[in-house]
Amino acid sequence: MADQVVPRQFGVQFQEAIDFLKGKLPETTLAWDDLAGPVHAKVFTVAGATRADLVRDLHDAVTKALEQGATLASFRKDFDQAVQRYGWTYNGTRGWRTAIIYNANMRSAHMAGRWAQIQAVKADRPYLQYRTAGDARVRPQHRQWNGLIYPVDDAFWRTHYPPNGWGCRCTVRSYTLD
Repeated sequence: MADQVVPRQFGVQFQEAIDFLKGKLPETTLAWDDLAGPVHAKVFTVAGATRADLVRDLHDAVTKALEQGATLASFRKDFDQAVQRYGWTYNGTRGWRTAIIYNANMRSAHMAGRWAQIQAVKADRPYLQYRTAGDARVRPQHRQWNGLIYPVDDAFWRTHYPPNGWGCRCTVRSYTLD
């Protein structure tokens, strides 16, 4: 995956995303599926990280990256320090593992922050449109949802609000009645 920059517009921090990530509680796990769906919204975990202090340091590193608008390359330095400090042996290559941790957490924090913004303005912008990245990497199922518009409070968003799976780059756009 390419070195990505955290979503930031004009140098302004995305406080709702930062608040979401800071609010997650670090938790140890053996595997990526140890925690079920909605629990992931409340808990920060890294599969295979079984030491609480390691998970806390990785959570701090991801939070720091979001707050500072740091790139994946910058996050990797903090990741390397934590791995060395605790002697953690992880599955996969460093590049793959750090990209998964960084991108999944940045994306989920961004979309959770976006949801907080949507809720704050839904009286004026009561509709959401599902939008894909629009390229060849979009999953067929996500392509079918592209362009769909439903009210913010529609049940559709309980199961389809992005991200929808690992590596999902989909987003939403809010609209007025006009």
